Amino acid sequence: MPFLQYIRYGLFVLAMALRATLPLAAQSDPILDRLTVEDGLSQGYISCITQDREGFLWIGTRNGLNRYDGREFRVFFNDPLDPYSISGNIPLSIADWGDYLLVGTLGNGLNVFDKKTQRFYRLRSKQGLPEGNYAEIKVDQHNRVWCRVSLRNGQRILLRLVLAGQPVQTDTPYWEATEVQIWEFGQLEIRSICQTEAFIWGIDGGKLFQIDKNTGSVRKLDMKAPLNSAFVAGDGSVWFYGDTGIGKLNGTRQTWWDTDFFINHALYDEQKGSLLIIRARDVLQFDASTLKTASLQVSDGQRLLSSDFGVILTVFCDASGIIWTGTNGYGLLKHSPRLHRFKTYFKGKSVYRPVLTDAQNAVGVLLRSERKILDVPDTGPMQLPAQPVIFSRIAIDGNGNQWMVMERNDRDLELYKRPANPSAAWEPALKYACGPATNFTLDIDTGNNIWIAVKQQLIKYDPAKKEMKSFDFSGVLDGKYNVKALAGTSGGFWWIGTDKGLVQAIPWKDGFRFALLRTIPEEHRNIQNNNINALMADPVDPAVLWIGTLGGGLSRLDTRNMQFRHYNIRNGFPDNVIYGILTDENHTLWMSSNRGIICLEPATGTVKNFTVKDGLPTNEFNVWAYARRVDGTMLFGCVEGLVAFHPRDFIDNPFAPGISITGLEVNNRRIAVGDSSGLLQQSIEFTRRLKLPASGNSITIYFAALEYTIPSKNGFRYYLKGAEPEWTHSTTDNKASYLNLAPGSYTFLVRACNSDGVWNETPAALEITILPPWYRSKWAYAAYALLLLSLAYGVLRFYLHRQRLHDKLAFEQREAERLKELDTFKSKFYTNISHELRTPLTLIVAPLEQHIRQYREMLDRKSMSNLDMVLRNSRKLLRLIEELLDLSKLDASKLSLNEHPLPLVQWVRQW
Repeated sequence: MPFLQYIRYGLFVLAMALRATLPLAAQSDPILDRLTVEDGLSQGYISCITQDREGFLWIGTRNGLNRYDGREFRVFFNDPLDPYSISGNIPLSIADWGDYLLVGTLGNGLNVFDKKTQRFYRLRSKQGLPEGNYAEIKVDQHNRVWCRVSLRNGQRILLRLVLAGQPVQTDTPYWEATEVQIWEFGQLEIRSICQTEAFIWGIDGGKLFQIDKNTGSVRKLDMKAPLNSAFVAGDGSVWFYGDTGIGKLNGTRQTWWDTDFFINHALYDEQKGSLLIIRARDVLQFDASTLKTASLQVSDGQRLLSSDFGVILTVFCDASGIIWTGTNGYGLLKHSPRLHRFKTYFKGKSVYRPVLTDAQNAVGVLLRSERKILDVPDTGPMQLPAQPVIFSRIAIDGNGNQWMVMERNDRDLELYKRPANPSAAWEPALKYACGPATNFTLDIDTGNNIWIAVKQQLIKYDPAKKEMKSFDFSGVLDGKYNVKALAGTSGGFWWIGTDKGLVQAIPWKDGFRFALLRTIPEEHRNIQNNNINALMADPVDPAVLWIGTLGGGLSRLDTRNMQFRHYNIRNGFPDNVIYGILTDENHTLWMSSNRGIICLEPATGTVKNFTVKDGLPTNEFNVWAYARRVDGTMLFGCVEGLVAFHPRDFIDNPFAPGISITGLEVNNRRIAVGDSSGLLQQSIEFTRRLKLPASGNSITIYFAALEYTIPSKNGFRYYLKGAEPEWTHSTTDNKASYLNLAPGSYTFLVRACNSDGVWNETPAALEITILPPWYRSKWAYAAYALLLLSLAYGVLRFYLHRQRLHDKLAFEQREAERLKELDTFKSKFYTNISHELRTPLTLIVAPLEQHIRQYREMLDRKSMSNLDMVLRNSRKLLRLIEELLDLSKLDASKLSLNEHPLPLVQWVRQW
């Protein structure tokens, strides 16, 4: 049944689109980006769009819920095996609820999505919840949830829920609705609901109703015509619309506008004070002045965007004013009003001839396929002195007179004057025979003299005297060359740009002497390329000359001292090719190149680059084709037409983007909350502290700037505190990688800016701790300390024991030495005594023996006995003395063994 309703709705929209045949007002096509499955979107049928408080976009499709951060999509599908997955794959409505999202589905009830844990919880109630399609979810200031439910029987009811503060964790986790209240109206055809501070508003049976949030009382209001839908603007006014018109209720005042077209959707843009209406494939904008009328016509609106990819089903305006529209199978369309600053004329045709502008702001262009100047639409017709034209230039003097020089017949240059009076006609002023002139240049000095550079001649025409002078500079240039630019600086100097160098005309007597500036290899104090495309005197300092080259970038020449300053890709300039140079009322330089439009603020050196991403039809522009209208509009010719814009439209986008960390890789593995790594307890967007093991010290952090004008041009500055200096990196790449981080504590800080360079000064931060390996952990160091203490104790004990041994050995050595000395003394004493005793004894024994032998017979027995006793004891004493001497020899290790026969019996008897 729901799908048949969608088919019927689509056929009705198509019929109404065919009925509305009034053409839109002529205007340049809007810039439109399209996001499809090729960009990561899960499916092309867009059922709902919203933006959460963090800044992420949430998109419902027929194949899952998508989250978009400007760089990538993340898709949530139903998984029958995962109780924490979304209950159905077709979201119909999404509402932000703090740290949660409320997601209503087609036939599968209402879900509560926890952003931190990335888990879905089905909504249940003890009172029971009606089965059907949950759409148009609103959360009031009391945290009560209101939604429209389409029952399976086709009826539509209004539901109010009070939700519990946290989920119920069971085998099949769910979120409980503690209170349920149902409103059933007589028609049972509730089509739309919205809310103000005090009321819930909706459409039932084509009528507007309101419900008091506090009392629940219902009141219906009579309208001029049957209604289909309603919405609430930021100022609290209630808007409602039907098949034949749209109305507004502000307090008690009711306003109605009849329309000649069918309205599919509508919303009010508070930033611009305009009404946006979706009409089949178009989004129309009606400004405040249009809303003062009694009716709205298709022709009254500005077409912001037009879808060539199906019917627009839903529309949403994000926090920065970007309009997002969802189609019936062709993806998501994005329109940024800031990208609508460039207009393109003559699309598909290359404009490479000088662009002509007159005092009435009319613009003319000479195309290659034409030999006449064509008027640019929306600028009015341009009066010309003659047609056809081969080449022409135009300038306006200080009195408002217009001067045009043209070549029409391959022979002569014709100079025409048109007085400042708008009704005045062109008057011929000068004809100069120069033969076929490939190109020439025109300029006017402060004295209103006309200067023309053509071939080898610099021509001066004095309108007051109607005199012409010609100055030949062929002496400094030979061969063939093209004159491409002409400019004068203070002091009467003139500069002629050619493809062979820069010619300097130096005032000399009644004329000029000429010099040629050419590129010198490896010389910075000169022009950087000989092919000069554009010259312009500085509007602030007329002694300064700006030089645009074909390959050498932009150069600033101070003609007083001939000092150069160069801007090229070496110092961050977008391109080395500069085709044209213009200046605005703020003295900012605007230049065309092969990399789009370049904007330079000379005072600050700030450079901005605008490309196809900013709305240009191409990045490649052409030489000669540039001009500035009197009203300040800039005109540049490119290979895809003529681009027009006004510098005042280039005000920086004031919306500073929110910055969020969106992804984490550890060792090239993507980490998600709840995965097997266990590193994330909640999603990385809400993680403030992260601990990684020592093996996980190579990380990649992904981040996003949540501003969607040109996401690829959003800038980032980041650094890892504790590992590198502050704000080391500046890039448009949305990831940062760090390899082989040492164990320790770090803080990753990242800031973001939008595509206009407006920064969010509050960075996103992630504290990262790389844990040390086990052998460098606290427990390991404690063990190391214990081991060290034990080792120190062991060493100390060893040292003490060694010292004791040393002292003992020293003592014993001293004792041994003392004993040795004592022994030596004793030995010496014994030796000395022995010698002292031996000699007398020898002298006693020998005479005694002789005496006994001599007088043995003469002495009596007693005397002989006494003598024998004396002899025997003397010998014994002598032997003892000899033994003492032998003992001394033994102590001195000098005792030798003397072997001799011994009569044992006799020896024993002697003892």
